[in-house]
Amino acid sequence: MSLEKALPPIKFDPEKFKNKSANFPPLPELIHRLLREVNDPRGSIGEMANMISTDAAMSSHILKVVNSAYYSLPRRVGDLKFAIAYLGLREISSIVLAMSVIKALAPGREGELQDFWRHSYLTALASSRISKELGPIAESDHLYSSALLMNIGRLFYLRFYPKHYSALLSHCETHQNLMCNAEKHFDVPSNGLFGAFICEHWRLPQAIARSCQLNDIRTLTKCAPKGEADPFELLMTTSNHFATLCLYDLAPELQMDIVSNIRRVLDYDEDQFTLMMGDVHHLKFQTEELLKSLA
Repeated sequence: MSLEKALPPIKFDPEKFKNKSANFPPLPELIHRLLREVNDPRGSIGEMANMISTDAAMSSHILKVVNSAYYSLPRRVGDLKFAIAYLGLREISSIVLAMSVIKALAPGREGELQDFWRHSYLTALASSRISKELGPIAESDHLYSSALLMNIGRLFYLRFYPKHYSALLSHCETHQNLMCNAEKHFDVPSNGLFGAFICEHWRLPQAIARSCQLNDIRTLTKCAPKGEADPFELLMTTSNHFATLCLYDLAPELQMDIVSNIRRVLDYDEDQFTLMMGDVHHLKFQTEELLKSLA
Protein backbone atom coordinates (compact mmCIF):
# COMPACT_ATOMS: atom_id res chain seq x y z
CA MET A 1 0.00 0.00 0.00
CA SER A 2 1.41 3.41 -0.92
CA LEU A 3 2.16 6.06 1.63
CA GLU A 4 -0.58 8.22 0.16
CA LYS A 5 -3.27 5.56 0.63
CA ALA A 6 -2.08 4.78 4.14
CA LEU A 7 -2.16 8.41 5.27
CA PRO A 8 -4.84 8.83 7.97
CA PRO A 9 -7.20 11.82 7.91
CA ILE A 10 -6.63 14.79 10.21
CA LYS A 11 -9.60 15.87 12.29
CA PHE A 12 -8.45 19.18 13.68
CA ASP A 13 -10.59 20.88 16.33
CA PRO A 14 -8.77 24.00 17.57
CA GLU A 15 -10.45 24.04 20.98
CA LYS A 16 -9.87 20.35 21.63
CA PHE A 17 -6.29 20.70 20.47
CA LYS A 18 -5.63 23.57 22.87
CA ASN A 19 -7.15 21.63 25.76
CA LYS A 20 -5.44 18.29 25.21
CA SER A 21 -2.04 19.32 23.85
CA ALA A 22 0.53 19.78 26.57
CA ASN A 23 3.18 20.06 23.86
CA PHE A 24 1.93 23.35 22.43
CA PRO A 25 4.45 25.85 23.78
CA PRO A 26 3.70 29.31 25.16
CA LEU A 27 5.37 32.33 23.64
CA PRO A 28 8.48 33.32 25.58
CA GLU A 29 7.90 35.88 28.33
CA LEU A 30 10.44 38.13 26.58
CA ILE A 31 7.93 38.73 23.78
CA HIS A 32 5.18 39.85 26.14
CA ARG A 33 7.59 42.20 27.92
CA LEU A 34 8.82 43.66 24.64
CA LEU A 35 5.31 44.23 23.32
CA ARG A 36 4.37 46.01 26.55
CA GLU A 37 7.46 48.20 26.17
CA VAL A 38 6.62 49.02 22.53
CA ASN A 39 3.04 49.96 23.39
CA ASP A 40 4.09 52.05 26.39
CA PRO A 41 4.39 55.77 25.47
CA ARG A 42 7.34 55.86 27.87
CA GLY A 43 9.03 52.88 26.19
CA SER A 44 12.75 53.40 25.73
CA ILE A 45 15.47 52.14 23.43
CA GLY A 46 17.71 51.40 26.39
CA GLU A 47 15.14 49.29 28.18
CA MET A 48 14.34 47.28 25.05
CA ALA A 49 18.04 46.71 24.39
CA ASN A 50 18.50 45.53 27.98
CA MET A 51 15.63 43.05 27.61
CA ILE A 52 16.90 41.60 24.35
CA SER A 53 20.48 41.45 25.65
CA THR A 54 19.40 38.85 28.22
CA ASP A 55 19.24 36.40 25.29
CA ALA A 56 22.67 36.39 23.66
CA ALA A 57 21.57 34.17 20.76
CA MET A 58 18.60 36.42 20.04
CA SER A 59 20.77 39.55 20.16
CA SER A 60 23.23 38.05 17.68
CA HIS A 61 20.41 36.89 15.41
CA ILE A 62 18.81 40.33 15.38
CA LEU A 63 22.04 42.09 14.41
CA LYS A 64 22.60 39.61 11.57
CA VAL A 65 19.07 40.18 10.28
CA VAL A 66 19.39 43.95 10.64
CA ASN A 67 22.59 43.80 8.56
CA SER A 68 20.99 41.57 5.92
CA ALA A 69 19.77 42.62 2.49
CA TYR A 70 16.25 43.10 3.87
CA TYR A 71 17.16 46.46 5.40
CA SER A 72 20.03 47.44 3.07
CA LEU A 73 21.58 49.73 5.68
CA PRO A 74 24.30 52.09 4.41
CA ARG A 75 26.83 50.69 6.90
CA ARG A 76 27.14 47.67 9.15
CA VAL A 77 25.51 47.92 12.57
CA GLY A 78 27.22 46.18 15.49
CA ASP A 79 25.40 47.75 18.42
CA LEU A 80 21.92 46.66 19.48
CA LYS A 81 20.95 50.11 20.80
CA PHE A 82 21.94 51.72 17.51
CA ALA A 83 19.95 49.10 15.58
CA ILE A 84 16.87 49.87 17.68
CA ALA A 85 17.38 53.62 17.33
CA TYR A 86 17.82 53.31 13.56
CA LEU A 87 14.93 50.95 12.83
CA GLY A 88 12.61 51.86 15.70
CA LEU A 89 11.04 49.94 18.56
CA ARG A 90 8.25 48.42 16.48
CA GLU A 91 10.49 47.14 13.71
CA ILE A 92 12.89 45.49 16.14
CA SER A 93 10.00 43.97 18.10
CA SER A 94 8.69 42.58 14.79
CA ILE A 95 12.03 40.83 14.20
CA VAL A 96 12.10 39.46 17.76
CA LEU A 97 8.51 38.27 17.45
CA ALA A 98 9.20 36.40 14.21
CA MET A 99 12.34 34.77 15.62
CA SER A 100 10.59 33.76 18.85
CA VAL A 101 7.57 32.23 17.11
CA ILE A 102 9.78 30.07 14.89
CA LYS A 103 12.03 29.10 17.79
CA ALA A 104 9.04 28.12 19.95
CA LEU A 105 7.59 25.89 17.22
CA ALA A 106 10.86 24.48 15.89
CA PRO A 107 10.65 20.68 15.85
CA GLY A 108 14.37 20.11 16.36
CA ARG A 109 15.12 18.60 12.94
CA GLU A 110 17.68 20.97 11.48
CA GLY A 111 17.52 19.81 7.86
CA GLU A 112 13.78 20.34 7.58
CA LEU A 113 14.01 23.59 9.52
CA GLN A 114 16.68 24.90 7.14
CA ASP A 115 14.28 24.44 4.22
CA PHE A 116 11.66 26.43 6.11
CA TRP A 117 14.16 29.22 6.95
CA ARG A 118 15.34 29.36 3.33
CA HIS A 119 11.84 29.85 1.91
CA SER A 120 10.82 32.25 4.68
CA TYR A 121 13.89 34.46 4.44
CA LEU A 122 13.74 34.60 0.66
CA THR A 123 10.04 35.53 0.86
CA ALA A 124 10.91 38.32 3.30
CA LEU A 125 13.76 39.61 1.10
CA ALA A 126 11.54 39.47 -1.99
CA SER A 127 8.82 41.39 -0.13
CA SER A 128 11.31 44.15 0.71
CA ARG A 129 12.31 44.39 -2.95
CA ILE A 130 8.75 44.35 -4.34
CA SER A 131 7.36 46.76 -1.72
CA LYS A 132 9.48 49.53 -3.23
CA GLU A 133 7.21 49.40 -6.30
CA LEU A 134 3.90 49.37 -4.43
CA GLY A 135 4.07 52.52 -2.34
CA PRO A 136 2.69 52.90 1.21
CA ILE A 137 1.22 49.79 2.84
CA ALA A 138 -1.01 50.10 5.90
CA GLU A 139 0.56 47.10 7.64
CA SER A 140 4.10 48.48 7.27
CA ASP A 141 4.98 47.81 10.93
CA HIS A 142 4.49 44.09 10.37
CA LEU A 143 5.80 43.48 6.84
CA TYR A 144 8.94 41.64 7.92
CA SER A 145 7.23 39.35 10.43
CA SER A 146 4.27 38.77 8.10
CA ALA A 147 6.50 37.71 5.20
CA LEU A 148 8.73 35.57 7.42
CA LEU A 149 5.82 33.84 9.18
CA MET A 150 3.30 33.40 6.38
CA ASN A 151 4.28 29.71 6.05
CA ILE A 152 4.49 29.06 9.80
CA GLY A 153 1.71 26.47 9.49
CA ARG A 154 4.29 24.16 7.91
CA LEU A 155 6.15 24.04 11.22
CA PHE A 156 2.89 23.11 12.92
CA TYR A 157 2.58 20.20 10.49
CA LEU A 158 6.21 19.25 11.05
CA ARG A 159 5.85 19.28 14.83
CA PHE A 160 2.43 17.70 15.33
CA TYR A 161 1.81 15.73 12.12
CA PRO A 162 5.30 14.71 10.92
CA LYS A 163 4.12 11.69 8.89
CA HIS A 164 1.62 13.84 7.03
CA TYR A 165 4.25 16.50 6.44
CA SER A 166 6.66 13.92 5.00
CA ALA A 167 3.93 12.66 2.68
CA LEU A 168 3.12 16.22 1.57
CA LEU A 169 6.77 16.95 0.82
CA SER A 170 7.16 13.64 -1.02
CA HIS A 171 4.12 14.43 -3.15
CA CYS A 172 5.49 17.92 -3.96
CA GLU A 173 8.88 16.53 -4.99
CA THR A 174 7.48 13.62 -7.00
CA HIS A 175 4.85 15.64 -8.84
CA GLN A 176 6.70 18.99 -8.87
CA ASN A 177 3.75 20.47 -7.08
CA LEU A 178 2.93 23.11 -4.47
CA MET A 179 2.23 22.40 -0.81
CA CYS A 180 -1.30 23.81 -1.09
CA ASN A 181 -2.09 21.41 -3.95
CA ALA A 182 -0.60 18.48 -2.01
CA GLU A 183 -2.84 19.35 0.95
CA LYS A 184 -5.84 19.36 -1.36
CA HIS A 185 -4.74 16.04 -2.88
CA PHE A 186 -4.58 14.36 0.54
CA ASP A 187 -7.69 16.19 1.79
CA VAL A 188 -5.91 17.47 4.91
CA PRO A 189 -6.09 20.92 6.55
CA SER A 190 -4.12 23.68 4.89
CA ASN A 191 -0.98 24.98 6.54
CA GLY A 192 -2.66 28.38 6.27
CA LEU A 193 -5.37 27.17 8.63
CA PHE A 194 -2.73 25.99 11.09
CA GLY A 195 -0.90 29.30 10.74
CA ALA A 196 -4.06 31.25 11.52
CA PHE A 197 -4.66 28.99 14.55
CA ILE A 198 -1.15 29.76 15.87
CA CYS A 199 -1.77 33.49 15.42
CA GLU A 200 -5.10 33.31 17.24
CA HIS A 201 -3.71 31.16 20.06
CA TRP A 202 -0.71 33.43 20.64
CA ARG A 203 -2.60 36.64 19.84
CA LEU A 204 -0.15 37.65 17.15
CA PRO A 205 -0.77 40.79 15.06
CA GLN A 206 -3.66 40.53 12.62
CA ALA A 207 -1.34 41.24 9.69
CA ILE A 208 0.55 37.99 10.36
CA ALA A 209 -2.70 36.04 10.59
CA ARG A 210 -3.72 37.52 7.23
CA SER A 211 -0.43 36.60 5.62
CA CYS A 212 -0.82 32.94 6.66
CA GLN A 213 -3.96 32.79 4.50
CA LEU A 214 -2.19 34.28 1.47
CA ASN A 215 0.33 31.54 0.63
CA ASP A 216 -2.07 29.50 -1.52
CA ILE A 217 -1.86 29.75 -5.31
CA ARG A 218 -5.58 30.34 -5.36
CA THR A 219 -4.93 33.66 -3.59
CA LEU A 220 -2.59 34.62 -6.42
CA THR A 221 -5.00 33.61 -9.17
CA LYS A 222 -7.86 35.55 -7.52
CA CYS A 223 -5.76 38.62 -6.71
CA ALA A 224 -6.73 41.84 -8.47
CA PRO A 225 -4.11 43.74 -10.52
CA LYS A 226 -1.87 46.41 -9.02
CA GLY A 227 -3.89 49.59 -8.50
CA GLU A 228 -7.01 47.62 -7.68
CA ALA A 229 -5.66 44.99 -5.27
CA ASP A 230 -5.06 45.37 -1.55
CA PRO A 231 -1.32 46.25 -1.46
CA PHE A 232 -0.60 43.93 1.48
CA GLU A 233 -2.29 40.96 -0.20
CA LEU A 234 -0.51 41.71 -3.46
CA LEU A 235 2.87 41.98 -1.74
CA MET A 236 2.56 38.82 0.34
CA THR A 237 1.28 36.50 -2.37
CA THR A 238 3.72 37.66 -5.06
CA SER A 239 6.72 37.54 -2.68
CA ASN A 240 5.85 34.01 -1.62
CA HIS A 241 5.45 32.81 -5.19
CA PHE A 242 8.63 34.50 -6.41
CA ALA A 243 10.47 32.59 -3.66
CA THR A 244 8.73 29.38 -4.71
CA LEU A 245 9.73 29.83 -8.36
CA CYS A 246 13.32 30.44 -7.31
CA LEU A 247 13.68 27.52 -4.89
CA TYR A 248 11.68 24.59 -6.30
CA ASP A 249 11.40 22.57 -9.49
CA LEU A 250 7.78 22.88 -10.55
CA ALA A 251 5.82 21.17 -13.29
CA PRO A 252 6.00 23.34 -16.45
CA GLU A 253 2.25 24.03 -16.59
CA LEU A 254 2.19 25.05 -12.91
CA GLN A 255 5.25 27.25 -13.36
CA MET A 256 3.67 28.99 -16.34
CA ASP A 257 0.46 29.54 -14.34
CA ILE A 258 2.39 31.21 -11.51
CA VAL A 259 4.47 33.36 -13.88
CA SER A 260 1.44 34.52 -15.89
CA ASN A 261 -0.47 35.45 -12.73
CA ILE A 262 2.48 37.31 -11.20
CA ARG A 263 2.87 39.26 -14.44
CA ARG A 264 -0.86 39.99 -14.49
CA VAL A 265 -1.16 41.27 -10.92
CA LEU A 266 2.08 43.30 -10.99
CA ASP A 267 1.44 44.51 -14.55
CA TYR A 268 4.85 43.28 -15.74
CA ASP A 269 5.87 42.71 -19.30
CA GLU A 270 8.28 39.86 -20.03
CA ASP A 271 11.39 42.00 -19.53
CA GLN A 272 10.17 43.42 -16.21
CA PHE A 273 9.41 39.95 -14.91
CA THR A 274 12.81 38.65 -16.02
CA LEU A 275 14.57 41.53 -14.25
CA MET A 276 12.65 40.95 -11.02
CA MET A 277 13.28 37.22 -11.20
CA GLY A 278 16.98 38.01 -11.59
CA ASP A 279 16.81 40.17 -8.46
CA VAL A 280 15.14 37.34 -6.52
CA HIS A 281 17.82 34.89 -7.65
CA HIS A 282 20.43 37.34 -6.37
CA LEU A 283 18.53 37.53 -3.08
CA LYS A 284 18.66 33.74 -2.92
CA PHE A 285 22.46 33.93 -2.64
CA GLN A 286 22.11 36.53 0.11
CA THR A 287 19.64 34.22 1.87
CA GLU A 288 22.20 31.42 1.79
CA GLU A 289 24.83 33.75 3.24
CA LEU A 290 22.46 34.76 6.04
CA LEU A 291 21.66 31.12 6.83
CA LYS A 292 25.38 30.32 7.02
CA SER A 293 25.95 33.19 9.43
CA LEU A 294 23.09 32.03 11.63
CA ALA A 295 24.24 28.38 11.74
